[in-house]
Amino acid sequence: SSGINAEWPLRPGGLYLRDHAKVRILVISEMGEPLVDVNSWEVMEKLHKLAEPERFTHIRLQKSPALEFLLFEGLFQDREIMSYVIKNTNNSKFKAQGSNVVLTVKIKEDSYDYPTVDEWETYFKTINGKRNWSECHPGERADTVIIKNLPTKWYSLDSNNPKPCERFLRDAFALYGTIRKVDYEDCVEDGELGDDITALGNQFGIPLTFNAYIQYQNYAHFKAAMSGLKGKQLMRLFPGQKPTFSPFVVDYERNGFLTDKKHRLRKLERERLAEEAKRKHEAYMRQQNELMKKQLEKRQRKKRKMEEKKLEDAKRKAKGPKRKKKNKSDIGHSEMKQIENLEDECKQVAAKLLKGIMLKIAANERERLLKQREDVLKRYSEQKKLAEEAKRKHEAYMRQQNELMKKQLEKRQRKKRKMEEKKLEDAKRKAKGPKRKKKNKSDIGHSEMKQIENLEDECKQVAAKLLKGIMLKIAANERERLLKQREDVLKRYSEQKKRQEEEKKMVEEDKAKNVEAMRVREKELRERLMKKFKQFEEKKQKSTDCDSALIPLL
Repeated sequence: SSGINAEWPLRPGGLYLRDHAKVRILVISEMGEPLVDVNSWEVMEKLHKLAEPERFTHIRLQKSPALEFLLFEGLFQDREIMSYVIKNTNNSKFKAQGSNVVLTVKIKEDSYDYPTVDEWETYFKTINGKRNWSECHPGERADTVIIKNLPTKWYSLDSNNPKPCERFLRDAFALYGTIRKVDYEDCVEDGELGDDITALGNQFGIPLTFNAYIQYQNYAHFKAAMSGLKGKQLMRLFPGQKPTFSPFVVDYERNGFLTDKKHRLRKLERERLAEEAKRKHEAYMRQQNELMKKQLEKRQRKKRKMEEKKLEDAKRKAKGPKRKKKNKSDIGHSEMKQIENLEDECKQVAAKLLKGIMLKIAANERERLLKQREDVLKRYSEQKKLAEEAKRKHEAYMRQQNELMKKQLEKRQRKKRKMEEKKLEDAKRKAKGPKRKKKNKSDIGHSEMKQIENLEDECKQVAAKLLKGIMLKIAANERERLLKQREDVLKRYSEQKKRQEEEKKMVEEDKAKNVEAMRVREKELRERLMKKFKQFEEKKQKSTDCDSALIPLL
């Protein structure tokens, strides 16, 4: 890397960040003629030749409705190269191929259209009131940097299936501060990438790029990243190779792309798309397997036919050329024996060949069936293990539940017994009345004995009635408890259902808001484009000479 002053590496793999210089190039005809027959690609090649021995890292044609001039935008590795090219190529002239129009080149340093601190602070102050945003919530404040047109292959793990790696992005841009979230979206924009990246793109010359969204933990880290990435470009450098460059665009995020809600919805959508892609891939693989099977069957049929033909040819060769039939009287005993031996040999050769073919076919079929059997057994064993584990867990859970239920029932029964015993004792005490002195049997008469027996019978009846009432009360209390439990369960279920409905409504409202925001953005963009177009038409109408109207654009 001699002669290249690169800054810190973005990730291991030859990626660096470094400064670059921007110029605006105006190509006009010397006599003010319209550039109808001039090819912009040929003009770009001529500009590359004029800049030699130096070279542009990136050059593109700016879209313009006028045919009186061509406006280009170019990038250089540093300011020294830019100043050298400006000195050598400014006011230079050349003829366009296929026409006699003489073209002059006007080249000048161009300023960067880069967001400032006042810009994003005023934007978020005004937008927070309109959208009911809060600075306390991430994504609804100045904390997310957008880096557009990053080459996907430079940030991917697999070159065959390039996808940006979030870990690489975190490692690269964590230099400016702690990162909270990282996300990306794919994009392909024509004419926005350098010549070096175009060579690394797909077969149509359009490279695959993506926009990176990096959300920092606090405002200081976001500000450091915005100031650090100003006027930079990507450089890819490996030892013993020439460096390749790719410009990128930096901006702050305005629409809450990395808010928790949108990030969650985007994740769900990606999972759904991944599942759909998986299903399509599986269906495609099934089709391919069926086609392969059909092709194999066709090849096997062809092989059999070829082998049968070879067998027939071998038999014909063994028989030899056709000869005139001899009468039995003309054929001798030795010749008859030779003919029989040849026929036996042909039969043996044919049997061996057929046996070999059948053995090969049988072996292939056996291997295929064994593989299928192994796959089925593996799946069956895995399913069996899962079912057994689920059964064990369910049995353990049921045992625990049964033990708990038994303990609870035992506690309740003990409490009931104690209560019943207490109530019986109280009833007996009330039935007996106050304690009296014991009388001797000699003092108690026949009538008094009868009264005592009647009192004992009444006590027993009262005790039985009390027991019956207690049991009825216990049953009523248990019934009330179960009814309350049932009502609680129904309430919980209804609350869960209401929550689910509210969540669905919230998701639908978010989708509607996103659609409205997209429509507002489209309207704003259309208005801006119409304003720019009107300004350009006004300038064109006011201009009297080509030179006086075009040179101030630089």
